[in-house]
Amino acid sequence: MDPKLTQWQQQYQQQTPAVDVAALVAHAQRQQRKEHGLALLDVFAGLAVSLFCLIALVFLAQSWQEQVLYAGLAPIPIGFGLWAYRLRKRHWQQQALDVSHATALKRQQLYNQCRYWQVSAWGVGLLWAGLALTALIVTLGHGDVHPWAVSLAVNAVVLAFTVGRYRVVKARLPLKLKALDGIQSDADP
Repeated sequence: MDPKLTQWQQQYQQQTPAVDVAALVAHAQRQQRKEHGLALLDVFAGLAVSLFCLIALVFLAQSWQEQVLYAGLAPIPIGFGLWAYRLRKRHWQQQALDVSHATALKRQQLYNQCRYWQVSAWGVGLLWAGLALTALIVTLGHGDVHPWAVSLAVNAVVLAFTVGRYRVVKARLPLKLKALDGIQSDADP
């Protein structure tokens, strides 16, 4: 064999970091299980909230306005849960073939994560507005205000968390994309 080729191979092997394939596969499997679990949690949480809206529609609504409101709100959580499931399902089904493909997948996941929290913030905001409208209707009808005020306060915390999380994810997105660009440029010959 050519001595220069042998020397080049040795230098290449010394400079190339060792990759623990078993650890990478195990990490990918853990990520897939996590994504699958979170996707199912989104669907079941959406289903639970939609069922609560339907129960409130049938048993708790005291006026036609409340019935219309609950009927309008009922499909939103389950619709969001199914959308989130579909979005996450893409994550666990995709396989990376090389560094450029893996970074492209990661880039798409980062954009999807940002979109997920944006849609979550809008959805929770819409649900909070519906709850506030219901509280207003009940208050104007001289109903008991206290449970509605507590519910609005609790859901305001959920809304604040969701909007805060969206802002954090959105703010970190450029940094994470820049890091991916660094990985991509290191991998390109």
